[in-house]
Order: sequence, then C-alpha cells, then structure tokens
Amino acid sequence: MRPPGYDLRPMRLAVDMSCAQGKFPSGVERSFLLTLKALEELLGSEKVLRIPPETGIPSFLWRRGFLPGRLERLRPLLLLSPVAALPPRAPCPMVATVHEIPELRPGAGESTFRLFRNRRARHKLPGRAWRVLVPSKQTGEALARELPELGERIRVFAQPIDPRFFQAQGRDRPREERSGVVFVGVPRRRKNLPRLLEAWSNLPASLRERHSLHLVGPPDLAQFASSGIQGLRIHTGLSTQGLIELMDRSLGLALPSLSEGFGIPAFEAAARGIPCLCTQDSPMTEWLGHLPLGVDPYSITSIEAGLRRLLEDETLWETAATEGPRRARAFSPQRSARTWLSLLEEAGAR
Repeated sequence: MRPPGYDLRPMRLAVDMSCAQGKFPSGVERSFLLTLKALEELLGSEKVLRIPPETGIPSFLWRRGFLPGRLERLRPLLLLSPVAALPPRAPCPMVATVHEIPELRPGAGESTFRLFRNRRARHKLPGRAWRVLVPSKQTGEALARELPELGERIRVFAQPIDPRFFQAQGRDRPREERSGVVFVGVPRRRKNLPRLLEAWSNLPASLRERHSLHLVGPPDLAQFASSGIQGLRIHTGLSTQGLIELMDRSLGLALPSLSEGFGIPAFEAAARGIPCLCTQDSPMTEWLGHLPLGVDPYSITSIEAGLRRLLEDETLWETAATEGPRRARAFSPQRSARTWLSLLEEAGAR
C-alpha cells in the first residue's frame, strides 16, 4: 500500500549512491553509472535524485540512520539501491540489487566479514525489498533457492556496456598484428587469478616469448609484478580508452572466474570483436551463448588449453570478430535504463 498523502504526480526515482564513490570503479559500478546517466537523459535529471552518503560516515550507518530521513523529505516514488543493502524503512517501495552469491562456488567466497555482511543484507530483503534486480538467471535462481519468499519479486536485469567500446576505429586491426591476452578485474578470490597465472606459466616458453598476459585493474594488482612470470604486464589506473586500445592490440580476454554476477569485461571484449575465455555455465555463456570459450575454472589444464586456443585458434578469432559486436550491441545503457523506468512505472501503478 502507498503511504498516506503520497503524491504520484512526480515520477521521481531516488538512487543510493554510496557504492559509486570509489576512485577505481568496478565493472558493476561503471555499468550502474551508465544506466543512471541514460535514465537521466530519458526522464530528465530533475526526476532522478542522486543521494550520496554523508562524508566520513560508514555507508551501513548512513543507510540505516540518515537515508530514511532524506527519503522522508524528498518523497520519491521509488528508491533504487545498486547493492543488496536497503535502509530499514522508507516512504516508498524499495528495489535492491544482488549481483552474485560467490560463496555458493567452492573457493570463491570473500573474507568472513564480507560474507557475513552480504548474507545479512540478503536475508533482510524479504521484509524490505519490493523488487530485487539480478544480472542473470543464474543469480536469480540461486537467490530464489536461498530465499524462496522473494519469489516473484526477482527481476533479471542485463547490465550495459560503455558505448565507447563500439567505436569502429582500431577494431579491424588484422589478427597477425595482434598479440597477447588481457585480464580485467580485481585480485579477489573469485577472480581466480592464481590459477590463471599458473596456467599462463605452463604455456610453452615459445608462446610466452611472443605474447604477454596483461592484468588490468586497480593498484593492488601491482602485487603480482614481482612474481617473475614471463610475459606478465601490469596496467593499473588504465582509462576506458586505454583498455579499448589494449584490447585492439590483443588476441583475446581471459576471465576464468570462480564466480561472476555478469562479467562486464567479457561483453566489452565481444564489442571489440575479440574472443573471451570464461567459466563454463556462467552468466557470460548465459547471455552470449556459444561465443565465449568455456573452461573449467578449477582446472589449470583446462585454463591452459583455453589460453592456447586464444593465441592460436584462427576460427575462434573469426567467430568473435564477426558475431561479437552484433551480440554485444543488445547491452546498451538505454535498454538498462528502460528496465529501471519500467519499475518506476510499475510502482506508480500500485
């Protein structure tokens, strides 16, 4: 039921911005900001209320103690959170986002504190969330098994790709002028970097002399610089344009994660027309079909074989160059913004 005195006329969406304050945004955060910008263009920026956290206050404390008061004053039609955490109360329906449940995959769980925090946020959703967005059927099914009472409240929401990845310049570089493989991500357990690095080290020396494995991500990737692995290159703080140019010089992307909510880099690679090695039966294969090269993320032998195919298989390359950009175009910020808009309209019709 709508709270007494609630005005439907202003179709205003309030957005919890607490996850978008980092200096090095993740793929999820980049996609969130792209969708937000597209929605502002669709609705008008005055209809989208960006609510940043108070400076110096931990996000969980701000969300619990300060956000409800802000919402009471602003009176939006809907609150959207890009994470699972929601305030304990609000004068409007609330939408949470659950990207993945990594602890369901052996070895993919994060720190004990992070696991506790994320599980606690999810288990409060039945009493707080009007709708829950998930980036894949896989995550939606896992969440429904964990919390059956969410049931019909779960909505699958494909994340968008930055439109700059569709630029034509550089994408048609011939295969013979390219070399190496790119990894994009953070050094967390679920990204499976140790196995990727070991698989790379197992490649024939002749391949590692001609090719590099490029690790792209935040500054803490620099911890691998002293590993002594032949052909390893670290790129921290790389811009979006810099990543596009690196992909345009590369033969493929490697993302053999133990757990992924969506896998934005795989879609960016598809947009650039290069093949992607990823985990079999993952959201990447769910959305991109046969295009990604699926491997067993727990098998170093499987990852190594996949890396060799990225570097040597011309047919794999030709398929990605032909089909990748076409498939990737479906994942636009405008499409994602329309999903958010449909929730706003659904809330207005309550």
